[in-house]
Amino acid sequence: MRGFIAVVLLVSSCVLEPADEPPAAAAWEATPDLAEARFFARPVGEDVEEALWLPRFGVEVLPGRHTVRTHVGIEVENPGPGQREAHLRLPVPPGAAVTRAVLHVDGRPMEGAFVARERARAIYRSITARRRDPALITWAGPEWVEISIFPVEARGRRVLELEWIEPAAVVGGRIQVRVPVIAHRGNVIGWPAHVVLPDGTSVPVPRPGLVAVGSATIAAPAAAARQPGSPFGLVLARAAAAPATQPAAPPAIVVVVETSAAMSLAARRVQRDALDELLAGLPAAAHVTVLRADWTVEVLAEQTRPTALGAALDALDAIPSAGPLDLERALLAACRQAAAVGAGTIVFVGGGADAFGGDGLAAPLRCLREARQRLVAVGVPAVPAPLADLASLTGGRACAATELPRPRTLAALAAPAPATLAATAATAELGGVESWEPLETVTGEVAWIGRIAGALPPADRVGADDLEALWARARIGRGDADDGAGGERIVTPLTSLLVLENDGDYPRWGLPVPRAPRTWWRTARTVASAAAALPAAEAIPEWMKKKGQDDGPGRAGVGRRDRGREPLARAQAAEVGEPARDEARTAGALGVMRPSGTASIFGRDSAIGRDADSALGSLIGNQIGEAYGVGGFGLVGRQGGGSTSEGTVGLGNLGTIGVAPGHRWYAGARQRGSQQPDVVGGQVKTTGGLDRDVIGRTIRSHLKEVKFCYEQELMRRPSLHGRVTVKFAISPTGSVSSSAVDASTVNDARVERCIAQAVQRWEFPKPAGGGVVIVSYPFVLAAGSPVTRPTPARPARPPETEWQVALRILADGAVPLMTRVARIATLLRAKDTSRPEVLGWWLATAHLRAGAPDAEVFLLVSRLLDAAKQARDAVRVLAEGAVRHPDAIARELRRRGRAADAERVQALAARGPR
Repeated sequence: MRGFIAVVLLVSSCVLEPADEPPAAAAWEATPDLAEARFFARPVGEDVEEALWLPRFGVEVLPGRHTVRTHVGIEVENPGPGQREAHLRLPVPPGAAVTRAVLHVDGRPMEGAFVARERARAIYRSITARRRDPALITWAGPEWVEISIFPVEARGRRVLELEWIEPAAVVGGRIQVRVPVIAHRGNVIGWPAHVVLPDGTSVPVPRPGLVAVGSATIAAPAAAARQPGSPFGLVLARAAAAPATQPAAPPAIVVVVETSAAMSLAARRVQRDALDELLAGLPAAAHVTVLRADWTVEVLAEQTRPTALGAALDALDAIPSAGPLDLERALLAACRQAAAVGAGTIVFVGGGADAFGGDGLAAPLRCLREARQRLVAVGVPAVPAPLADLASLTGGRACAATELPRPRTLAALAAPAPATLAATAATAELGGVESWEPLETVTGEVAWIGRIAGALPPADRVGADDLEALWARARIGRGDADDGAGGERIVTPLTSLLVLENDGDYPRWGLPVPRAPRTWWRTARTVASAAAALPAAEAIPEWMKKKGQDDGPGRAGVGRRDRGREPLARAQAAEVGEPARDEARTAGALGVMRPSGTASIFGRDSAIGRDADSALGSLIGNQIGEAYGVGGFGLVGRQGGGSTSEGTVGLGNLGTIGVAPGHRWYAGARQRGSQQPDVVGGQVKTTGGLDRDVIGRTIRSHLKEVKFCYEQELMRRPSLHGRVTVKFAISPTGSVSSSAVDASTVNDARVERCIAQAVQRWEFPKPAGGGVVIVSYPFVLAAGSPVTRPTPARPARPPETEWQVALRILADGAVPLMTRVARIATLLRAKDTSRPEVLGWWLATAHLRAGAPDAEVFLLVSRLLDAAKQARDAVRVLAEGAVRHPDAIARELRRRGRAADAERVQALAARGPR
């Protein structure tokens, strides 16, 4: 696939003129902060970043008086050996709705389907485990999408197209678009050398930023559209119809500061710097309420001016990091507090990782929606995905503490959003419009979109699909995806775009086959180059470079400098009509089916296409029988699918017939009389509406997959054995929504990760009455010797641990407290002290933060702090043990008379696995 896809920013019904070069300041101001951008490859299942190249990058634009449609083509290349997964985090314009994705598979353009986000991720992971060809496009914030493409073969290329629509930005009668740019951790990789317009002309792009693509004459104050038969129409009003200026009330903001045990001293310093920067950017008249949150929530300042918060911030610094973060409780408290003081924005500053399992964000989302409050999440060091999604669903945003938005942006978020447009002369005829929602343009202005019942007002008529996409994009901040907003047809925090290998793959997953819409972009050959990518003065960091790789001419990518302008000259020559050999080079990217020569049906460039895999039953890779099995046999490759020695057609990975002679565990583990490696299931522990026998039968039918994980690693470690307990959740549809290793004696991360990933691909019957089923199941991995089961003996009473002894010493009220503390310090080899608070905090730092201690450790530290009259911190520390020891911690809380906290611990434990 040597092709290249053009990306187009479109403006309809306008006079197109040669664009003047925008001022440098305006151009760079319109470029997003690229520190969050990503462009790299990685082996599947490994958390490493490797080089990825950008051979081609183009853009087409269709501009109109009210909307702009952009079509982007990206070609990526894997310069390294072996299959890789390409990852991109790509900025999109503010207010834009991503409406389409196309992945080219063997020269065929495959349309993407909109799928619920978590289901799309699960399908993508399942397919990549089978070494097939999907792509996944997910929401990563109001101005970002994340793209995953698999596989990119060694020295191979893949082509992806994206399309989005945005409200038009007009400055001085000129339509402005922001040119897409690809970068990695702040280093620019490439941008299109030209923006191609519908008539075939192009606008040069000297650098990223704003580009004028034509002139627009406003003939009407708004655009309107209606789907046939729909009771509602949609109206998009230009910036000229912005709300009338009214005296603004001082903004009110609620700031939630995390003080949990997860916040280290270094993180607290970063957090304090972020708070200072945030508060400095607020208007002096703003009213700020500060809450600190971990297991409990406490108000430190209420309705205070930013300049008068010094005492509250000093009190915050004096609170030690302790307790688990109960994110649900913290956000609900902030929502209630914001409603009480009339605040429209809540700012959360901290790590943001809920210490407990299950869904803790559904209730806060409902509360924020009902109160029409926005959440701004500032992550230390980054914002977890669930919290970032919650911020997006409320109309807010998420960013790292080191990448704070400009203060004026935060102040604008704090201001209440106007509910209706002003009845000015320009918009008097739009008075029947309800539910006006704002959409930001690339120039920072606001366009307004609303819904109207009855006849449409006098306005320009535009495509109904375009306005529905923008309406859904505007409603993301309100979370109203079920009111006919069309949120299932654009990329949102709840919906992703999934592209599969062929049309037959969609029905297998219960998805309708997506159909290509009428395309507006030109099918003639248009080539824009990425050669304008990297200025000679810029370089990629040394840590991203991969030794021994030849960058090759004309490739911009992670780990190299640009090698000059020769590729640009070739691309420009192709635009004006190079010989026909360039046609073949671009055919694949333009969706033209190239004639395929006769090839082996076992190769990737199959003469009979990808459907051969289904017909022949996956004779390539690690699958057997039908295309979706595992642990199968193969006839190609250095080790022949399941073979474990060169030159064989072995079935060693099956673990039932034998291994190829010469393997290092052939002579030992498989000698005559020895037992083969085996996986034995245990007892099902479950809560929910699914019978344990049904669960057990389903698990036993998949044991061969667990055995495959075990035997793969057994080749490297012949003595490997032990017990792996996996806890997983079965969703109401029967799919496994989450899976994790709960306990293991194997001490091998690869085996544990492989088993957990295998479980997540399984399908179970739907639970009776719906609901989520939580399952805990142990797998016993036996290495090869016959398993002997000794006669169970009555277990001896375990010896008393040093923590139990310490608790007994502390409980002896006949001895003075200082003497008891000194004895405990000597017993535990702690710092020589007789002060309970000193010993308690030392133990908390040295033991509680170092792993997963027994419940007695939490009890001891908490009782020491309680003895030191630090009751608040004693409860915070005790609650840290609720994650792993909910029953013991709940009993202790009840003993102290804190029944409400005990009930909260039990409720969080019942919410599901972490």
